Amino acid sequence: MYDILRMNRLRITYTLVLLLLAALFAASCAKTYVYKENEYLLKKNKIVITNSRHFPKSELSAYLKQSEKANQFMGLRWIFGKPVLLDESLIWPTRNGMLRHLEYKGYYNSAIDTTVVRKNHKATVTYLVTLGKQYPVKDISYYIADSTIRAIYEADKPNHTLKTGAPLSEASLEKEAERIATLLRSKGYYGFSKNYMFNFADTTAIRDTALLKVELRNYTRNETPSQARKLTPYTIRNVRYDVPRNMNVRRDFLDGINLIKSGMMYSEELIRTTYQRFAGNHIFNTVNISLTPVDSSSVVDCVITLTPSKLQNFEVNMDASTNSSGLIGISPSLTYNHFNLFGGGEVFSLGFKGNFQFMVSDPIKSTEFAVSTGLKFPKLLGLPFISSRTPVLPSTDLTTTYNYQHRPEYTRNILSTTYGYSWSASRNLRYSVTIPHLSVIKIYNIDPGFYTNLNSSYLQYQYQDHFDLGTIASVFYTTDATVNPKNSYFYVRADAASSGLVLNAAKGLWKVNRRGQRLIWGIPYAQYLRTQVTAVETLRFGRENKMAFAARFLAGIGYAYGNSIFSMPMEQMFYAGGASSMRGWQSRAVGPGMAPLDESFSIYNQVGDMRIETNLEWRFPLFWKLDGALFTDIGNVWNLPKEPSFMDEDYLLSVFSFKNLLKSTAMSWGVGARLDFGLLLVRVDLGIKGYDPEYQKWLTPAEWFSKDGFAVHLGIGYPF
Repeated sequence: MYDILRMNRLRITYTLVLLLLAALFAASCAKTYVYKENEYLLKKNKIVITNSRHFPKSELSAYLKQSEKANQFMGLRWIFGKPVLLDESLIWPTRNGMLRHLEYKGYYNSAIDTTVVRKNHKATVTYLVTLGKQYPVKDISYYIADSTIRAIYEADKPNHTLKTGAPLSEASLEKEAERIATLLRSKGYYGFSKNYMFNFADTTAIRDTALLKVELRNYTRNETPSQARKLTPYTIRNVRYDVPRNMNVRRDFLDGINLIKSGMMYSEELIRTTYQRFAGNHIFNTVNISLTPVDSSSVVDCVITLTPSKLQNFEVNMDASTNSSGLIGISPSLTYNHFNLFGGGEVFSLGFKGNFQFMVSDPIKSTEFAVSTGLKFPKLLGLPFISSRTPVLPSTDLTTTYNYQHRPEYTRNILSTTYGYSWSASRNLRYSVTIPHLSVIKIYNIDPGFYTNLNSSYLQYQYQDHFDLGTIASVFYTTDATVNPKNSYFYVRADAASSGLVLNAAKGLWKVNRRGQRLIWGIPYAQYLRTQVTAVETLRFGRENKMAFAARFLAGIGYAYGNSIFSMPMEQMFYAGGASSMRGWQSRAVGPGMAPLDESFSIYNQVGDMRIETNLEWRFPLFWKLDGALFTDIGNVWNLPKEPSFMDEDYLLSVFSFKNLLKSTAMSWGVGARLDFGLLLVRVDLGIKGYDPEYQKWLTPAEWFSKDGFAVHLGIGYPF
């Protein structure tokens, strides 16, 4: 029976591998196309700049009316769709667009010659560019008749973008005009635009240079002097909300979000920030802020129109994996959210999560189930003296979680509760602090043989009841705060946790057990420091940014001390492997270091005091909604040195050292397929072990699909 199951499992695995490889191979195959007599495949557009090595060619390639990229994929033609054929009628419009851009950038009287080389039904178009003359600005004079506006502009002098010595260009003039308009609209000048700015350049007075005069007039470029009027700052008169009657939302909640107040000076920046604060809230589907000038007076009325969004939703997630040994892991989750529980934007959540590991041919299994509830308030409760005027609202977060885990070796219950704050310094930078983070961990039904076989006292410590009271702080920065970034972006997250400091300050109040640990309610409390940093960069490129290269670096370390005599609690240890980590291994199946698998556990549970990992992934479109991926994962978990009496031979193999860093670092690689439905992305990854630190060897191709040579993972969303 076991042999039959094993054969079926191998058939399924090889089928998945063949399907993935077939999809990737198909993407690299050329589609046959029969050319007519005068048809030529556009092989390449070449842009050659004859008199500059520094001008970015990418600025000109944006004006190409035809792109050869659609004909190429890894140097071969794309699998689906008609190839791009040369259309000579588009060369002249391309040339003219490039010339207009060069003049806009300050290269006057540029020249572009074009040539077309045809061979074997393939054509190469060359644009030979000679940059025109530039005129550095020798002097800038300003004329601003209105004394109030002149004072605002002069006070902002450090931010001026027009500089003497810089080349004269329409681009630089437009940039400064737009900057001035934005500045004045933030200072009360409602409706002010760059068209009030007039620029005059004289390139004849002094040879090869430009004299620039900038004027700010009280009429626009589209008007005549007879239409001139006095420019005055505006104030806000009335502020009104337009909210549907059936929308349950409190006025004090709206006032807390709204930064626009009656009697204050108009500010475009304040309007924009208020809009972002409303739009970032889940309960509003659309937000519109309209301003209406009142007659000829310098006041405006403001109406904030809000429409309701869906107030409740369900979130479903699923991760699954298997490996060549037949171990199957499934991690489903279901979360219910209500985004306006009390009419003030309070978010209530109730979540259920499971983790089930088993083998079809073996009764041994691991079951984990968690239920959590949370309540988020869109303000800083208990801190009335702190106000926030950032685009992202602050929040107060309360959570409670119960986790039940049953393994062949033991059963563990964890009850946790947290209270914390989150706030933003800007749209891209967010902080959070949890005070306190409280957990009570109870372990029972420990298998006597398992406990005895744990190869050191520090491991036995990880499996005792304990009390965890501490704080957690995190910082998150991103270059793109949208939910699904469409362009290249970068983010970094840093987390730090401390446990036991407050309890240890009152250590004289607690009883002591035979190990010297202080007890609360009869169980020891944990003391440790733990930190982790994650940095991710995703570079998008190719046609419509459909391709991407993603990289992640992750490093974390924890240190136990004081009342945690030997080690951090098990739930705070680091692990690797699984659908989003070292994908050649299942979760918790790699490391620590070069140590062998701990046979005390029926199901993998390899953990360590620290973790270092790098993941690289190339993502590319195949056809329809199917994307492909090639990836590699490099890293491991390690232990920190302990007292010599606790370090046996296996533990020494798990200790981090720079001397053995290369030998103890695991590597896996693989291929993946993604079905991208926009809001939902389903991912299948085949991870293959490259280098296994347990055996300190590189796996040969013959070993890739042998027992413990690979793992298959199913997940929702990208791994990072």
